[in-house]
Amino acid sequence: MRSHDIAVFGATGYTGRRIAAALTAGGHTVLHVGRDRAKLAAAAPPEHTVAITGLDNAEEICARVTTVVNAAGSFVHTCEPVARAALAAGAHYVDISGEQRAVRFLFDELHEPALRAGRAVVPSAAFYAALADLLVAAMAARTGRPEAVEIAYHLTGWTPSGAARDNVLRGLGQPILQYDGTLVEVADPRAQVTDFGEPIGRRTTITYPAPEVLTIPRHLDVERVRTVMTASTFGAPLPARLVAPAVRALGRALRSPAAPLVRRAFTAVTGASATRIDDDPTTFRITAGVTAGGRTTRGVIDARGIFDITAPIAARIAAATLDPGFTGTGALAPAQILPPRDLLDDLATHGLTYQA
Repeated sequence: MRSHDIAVFGATGYTGRRIAAALTAGGHTVLHVGRDRAKLAAAAPPEHTVAITGLDNAEEICARVTTVVNAAGSFVHTCEPVARAALAAGAHYVDISGEQRAVRFLFDELHEPALRAGRAVVPSAAFYAALADLLVAAMAARTGRPEAVEIAYHLTGWTPSGAARDNVLRGLGQPILQYDGTLVEVADPRAQVTDFGEPIGRRTTITYPAPEVLTIPRHLDVERVRTVMTASTFGAPLPARLVAPAVRALGRALRSPAAPLVRRAFTAVTGASATRIDDDPTTFRITAGVTAGGRTTRGVIDARGIFDITAPIAARIAAATLDPGFTGTGALAPAQILPPRDLLDDLATHGLTYQA
């Protein structure tokens, strides 16, 4: 007997508690799972909380719900045990990972187990991947099959902190994945100039390890996917033209014995924090260049709060798996769960605007 609709792992974290609150506000019964007993007690009555010290009893927890939301990073460490526990218990799995290697693992290793279990595994139901995935899917419905897609991010007010800081450093310390008929590794980020439209204009961008290079090819027969980020996002006190070489050097250093020292230096130079900053002052623009039939069409998303916007995205996708008519199975991209324009329209109540 399943006692709750959804379990949220990491329910006491910044984003996890917002996901749990959004699901509860939507009328769903939520099992709050986390390490901090005091925060759990403040979040929900005892019958709706489970305090854990590790993931040894994850399957037992997953057996109590229909769907599991994993908001407990770092996902390179938590996605496998939580997703496997969910499938073993007959539950759907959704996470908010932005880490390329975590997403790749779920697509490569858990697609077939999810098909056999008759359940869905949905990584990256979050700011990274989901919004661009939805935008490109909406555009492709109008343009036809895209040959190439380029996603560009412009963020302001972003200070990597807590697990997000660790994820950025981990991503920069690994070869970046891009898509060129298959996944290819890019050892060094490259600089280019990207036009974000008014009022932002043309900005220097560098190759960035965003998960859309994995999610978009799940549902579109695309030949190439590239993802870039404005150099200014990193907050380094350097001219934009020097950020790409600096990031290349940082990535190499993070793969060396000097990595601990480099992490401390990155934190000092960028203002990043090892402790989670309990605020989300970010603003962002995402542009998508979709080339189909030799013609490139531009789409754009504008909003505030890269972590705050993640809560309604994850909540809507998780809630969709509870619908009696939901039939999705296997490892799926966010755009395969709900009609893209419907979800983007829903996010207007959170200040999101888009053109597709």
